[in-house]
Amino acid sequence: MRAPTFLSMVSSDVRTLSGDVGGIVLGWLTRLTVVLAVVAVVAFDGISIVTSRLSLEDTGNQAARSASETWQSTHDIRAALASAQRAATEANADTSVVTDSLSVDPDGTAHLVVTREASTIVARHIGPMRHWCELRVQGVGKSTA
Repeated sequence: MRAPTFLSMVSSDVRTLSGDVGGIVLGWLTRLTVVLAVVAVVAFDGISIVTSRLSLEDTGNQAARSASETWQSTHDIRAALASAQRAATEANADTSVVTDSLSVDPDGTAHLVVTREASTIVARHIGPMRHWCELRVQGVGKSTA
């Protein structure tokens, strides 16, 4: 048996390294793709929750203005609630007004609570994160008429 020469050892190591390069790159690329996909889903869910909340605040205030307008013309709390619910569902079909939340100040300012679930990919399916998707906002509005 002949002792290995320096050149044979180096060329053997180079062949081993060149054979592993494809596997290393593929493994690294797979991990990178998975990480980017997770980041994208988290970003989408986060942006969806924030924009849904902002939209719900506007909808709540619009529904409260509608309730105030109806209240000032009829002084009927049921009609004001129906008007608020109609305004809320026109803005977004998934939005609802909490029935016993409507109150009207002596100056005609209406206060109510609107709710909606944010549309997310993953967050609404994970128990501890579900409450982030169940949005509840107080709306305040006064008719300008």
